[in-house]
Amino acid sequence: MVKTVTSYECEICNEKYNDLRKAEKCESKGKEEPLLQLHQEVFLRRSMGGGWSDWWLPVRVSEIEDMGHFFRYELEEENEDGLWFRTSYGTLYGKSDVERDIRFK
Repeated sequence: MVKTVTSYECEICNEKYNDLRKAEKCESKGKEEPLLQLHQEVFLRRSMGGGWSDWWLPVRVSEIEDMGHFFRYELEEENEDGLWFRTSYGTLYGKSDVERDIRFK
């Protein structure tokens, strides 16, 4: 026998829910505006020893992906030969990461 299944989808992130209230709650989170631009040069906070020794590394934005409610930013740094490469620690997820770890030039 065929069964009818009702689900609800957040129009921002496309997450599906069986409960309308949960879908509405997800949607009510809203959507962040992008905070960085592609190829924008900024400084990334780096630290050693649990934050007692912070420094700022010059990087640029190499990729921006819309994740629904927020944006994912990939960063790259320049080597001594002037070539840019993706850093192993250069992924930021949304506004809180950008506000905590980015300083603008």
